[in-house]
Amino acid sequence: MIGTPVPGLPAPGQTLTQEIVRRIFDYDPDTGALVRRVSYERHVGKRVDAQYRGRRRVLIARKLYEVSRVIWLYVYGHFPDCDVDHIDRDPLNDRLDNLRLASRAQNASNRGLSKNNRSGIKGVRQRGPSRWVAGIGFENRWIHLGSFRTAEAARDAYNAAALKLHGQFACLN
Repeated sequence: MIGTPVPGLPAPGQTLTQEIVRRIFDYDPDTGALVRRVSYERHVGKRVDAQYRGRRRVLIARKLYEVSRVIWLYVYGHFPDCDVDHIDRDPLNDRLDNLRLASRAQNASNRGLSKNNRSGIKGVRQRGPSRWVAGIGFENRWIHLGSFRTAEAARDAYNAAALKLHGQFACLN
């Protein structure tokens, strides 16, 4: 019966395992949909879509989990001890081929353009009417990449540094 506690589901405070998650959810790696199979409430057969600060979250045994981390447990059998990064920077795209493990610094380097950016180019700011300055963050410090006559030259300097310093996690302009 929908809404009735199901034997074998986690009690509050119990460690979540792959077996428990697979009893509660179905996951489609092609679409990224995590769908409830059983529930304490009336959500059976529905995709987990609750969002908080732009990320999907799910309540399991009175504890909130990020859906990407639950998916990682579902597929690989363990919670990651680091971040789960969305390669395309869309936190609502939980397809398996879009998820990868990343350190906090790697995850941060895969961020897009800040909403406070006025130049429209990541890592580039305008200094005066005809000067553009490029810089990049790496290992908790700011690296000045130079001053340039055009925004395109500053962008190219940022992109080259991002590839060198951040590799596959670089977010290019």
